[in-house]
Amino acid sequence: MKEKDVSKIRSFALVGHSHSGKTSLVDQIFFMSGDSDRLGKVDDGTSYSDYFDDERARKTTIHSKVMKLDKDGHEIFIMDTPGYNDFFGEVVGALAGVDCGLVVIDAVAGIQVRTTKVMRHLADKEQPTFILITKLDKEHSDFEKTLGAIREAFGTSCVPVNIPVGKDASFKSVVSVLEESCSNASVKDTYDMYREIFMESFAETDDELTMKYLEGEKFTSEELHAGVKKAIQQRKLIPVLCGSAEKAVGIKELLDFVCEYMPSPKLFSPFKSADGKDERKPIITEPFSAQVFKIVSDPYIGQLTYLRVKSGILTTDHDIYNVSTRSKERVNNVYSFKGKEQKQIHEAFAGEIVAIAKLKNTHISNTFADADKVIEYPEIVFPNPTTYMAVHPKNEGEEEKIATGLHQTALEDPTLKVDRNVETKELIIGGLGDLHLDVKLDVLRKKYGAEVNLTVPKVAYRETIKGLAEGHCKHKKQSGGRGQFADVYMKIEPLERGQGFEFVDEIVGGAIPKGFIPAVEKGVVGAMEEGVVAGCKVQDVRVRLYFGSYHTVDSSELAFKIAGSKAFKEAMEKAQPYLLEPYVNVEVVVNDEYMGQVTGEVNVKRGRIMGIESAGPGLQCIKAQAPLAEMYRFPTELRSITGGSAAFSMEYSHYEEVPAMVAKKISEAYKRHEEEE
Repeated sequence: MKEKDVSKIRSFALVGHSHSGKTSLVDQIFFMSGDSDRLGKVDDGTSYSDYFDDERARKTTIHSKVMKLDKDGHEIFIMDTPGYNDFFGEVVGALAGVDCGLVVIDAVAGIQVRTTKVMRHLADKEQPTFILITKLDKEHSDFEKTLGAIREAFGTSCVPVNIPVGKDASFKSVVSVLEESCSNASVKDTYDMYREIFMESFAETDDELTMKYLEGEKFTSEELHAGVKKAIQQRKLIPVLCGSAEKAVGIKELLDFVCEYMPSPKLFSPFKSADGKDERKPIITEPFSAQVFKIVSDPYIGQLTYLRVKSGILTTDHDIYNVSTRSKERVNNVYSFKGKEQKQIHEAFAGEIVAIAKLKNTHISNTFADADKVIEYPEIVFPNPTTYMAVHPKNEGEEEKIATGLHQTALEDPTLKVDRNVETKELIIGGLGDLHLDVKLDVLRKKYGAEVNLTVPKVAYRETIKGLAEGHCKHKKQSGGRGQFADVYMKIEPLERGQGFEFVDEIVGGAIPKGFIPAVEKGVVGAMEEGVVAGCKVQDVRVRLYFGSYHTVDSSELAFKIAGSKAFKEAMEKAQPYLLEPYVNVEVVVNDEYMGQVTGEVNVKRGRIMGIESAGPGLQCIKAQAPLAEMYRFPTELRSITGGSAAFSMEYSHYEEVPAMVAKKISEAYKRHEEEE
């Protein structure tokens, strides 16, 4: 057994709002460590982390990356993630691969929409969280105000562990409040205030500590060190640090704090299986297990599968078992990463993040294990798309190329959904925003040589009825030889919304032989695919077949299928048919200043405001229901209203009746199209 001190492993993802300074922090960390020979910058395309062509062109992070830093005997895995909501799936995947989250907050802009979103996600996953207040060297930066907003929004468990010396351009160093005395006289009063805040919050994390604090006793250095580490691991404390990536102030202190207080894998509870019946301790003596959280296509290596080794040891040149696909995969090449540099390694241990090249049947969220000691971990839950568009080829004959390219691209991005809508007969792509779709279609163009046009998708309207009606069809055809004969009588009536379809056989006395009744039902089901109002699928209808007749020679399944179809259409014409449209649940997190405009826009789109609640200082969460037809372009309009600062999500809710005036336009458009055909 190889020796590996898992207690020296640290892993965290840098998360936060766009332009809060995450990538600049990575650049500074690896420059200070000597891993990079120059200080990279996002704006001039030399960033250590933003090295993909699309990131350099757009000057923003699009893909999450893992980098390994060796510091003071510690192995630190750092994941840089995008800040735009369009790429939040990258954030979710990255956080699934690491132990902790480091939330970066701009001291000038303060708490922003994505700040709140990542903090909620970390709280939901119960992941230990650290906060770094950055850009304290900038004009109008305010540590005290930002810290106050953090504590107000996310609770008093958010405590300062160091404070700035100097303000704006004169910001030059930081002082730790964990030290027993202040090392800089100019901030002595501030140090005393924040040390008291820290000690009070720390004492509340444990009953024995609380008693000791109330009795006026001082904590020993051992109690403080062990207690802080435990409280962070249990999310009873969220340490808040400060610094400036540009000035390299507070960065060393951040890394020192990570080494000293960030929990190692072995401090966490065992990883539970999806069914809760099995578990693995995050140590190397347990059987091997790992989970995939990211897949990318490398132009030189091919498909790279990123995984977190959760237990045991992964070694090269042997097979591992994919529990999720029930298949074996051969491990030939395993890589560790620093920026875009790849280093081939021969083994990886519990707690480490690595990539395996050229796996054949592996997908994101899959679990690997030893074939004789399997365990399957819960799937990673990625956000649902919020923006949908219909895809049409620019060039004739490229439909198959487009479909193949999009499906391959979607395998690397679980937030990109590709589906052919059988009702509207369109190929639909869904993503987390216009920018997200734009990036993926750029991949389609460059990698697969296919170009497309996008249009707003057609809405899958439905039809149903309000009344009761009867339908009759005597299908009789004689053209020489054996003819066709079927005579069908039926009644139709509405069902409760969402009940679908019910066929009731009420034939008595053999008026229609039992062998022909399924054919009548098939005819009805076929007719329901294209209703009488606008050619839409029919739902929530009960059909009662109650009478008919047949011919011993000319009757057939085909004849009764045709008769059933025609009888249903006749009945539906008389049963007060009407249109239904899909409604979605909408959630918008927006700054206070835009709330009036956004609620107004929701109302214009026939939406209903279901509630408004606080989402943090200066932020409101608007919950609404609205017709899907009105929501397709809403993300783009929301971006225009808020300057891209809002967060938006939607999911299908139910079907509702289309207003008469809207339904009339839809029906007239359908009839014009039918006439043109």
